[in-house]
Amino acid sequence: SRSHFVGLLAGRLPDIGTTVGAVVVAFLDLDRLKAVNDALGHSWGDALLRSVVRRIGDRLLPGDLLGRLGGDEFAVVRCLPAGDVPDADVLALALGEELRAAVDSEDPQLPTAAHSTASVGLAVALSPDTSSDAVLHAADQAMYAAKVAGGNRVCLAGAEAPRPRAWAESRHLVVHYQPIVDLRGGGIVAVEALLR
Repeated sequence: SRSHFVGLLAGRLPDIGTTVGAVVVAFLDLDRLKAVNDALGHSWGDALLRSVVRRIGDRLLPGDLLGRLGGDEFAVVRCLPAGDVPDADVLALALGEELRAAVDSEDPQLPTAAHSTASVGLAVALSPDTSSDAVLHAADQAMYAAKVAGGNRVCLAGAEAPRPRAWAESRHLVVHYQPIVDLRGGGIVAVEALLR
């Protein structure tokens, strides 16, 4: 259940700064579950949900958390070691893209019409004082931004807004993520989204 997942997430956050460097939350929402239910019936919609859980589960590392928050919403929590904190945003984006690709991959056990993509929002907690509700809400808002931009996208909370739908459909413009590096310490302090 959602409350159980939020409790598990809350249990990870106090470890930031001790055994954990950062906590990444990925919030996924399927782009086509309603269309699958309407076209093929709820039994195929349920099959799609089970397939998505399997495909996401195949991409997880030991210690990751996966929860279904309700309907067609899922969340993944990954703890990053202290040495990865400078690259936390880049690693979060890599996780989001891996999860997006997992949902986008074809499942031969499902008919083509039962296929779905996912919108993925990401948030990175760097402080043990971060509340589970706050980091989950930030990831949820980032997911919504990805969905508004046309779906089948990854968006990081705090990064530049994704490209508008018209640009996305034209496929003439592409978003590239570029790390912003602190030259004194050599660590990544932010990620910039560039539209090219």
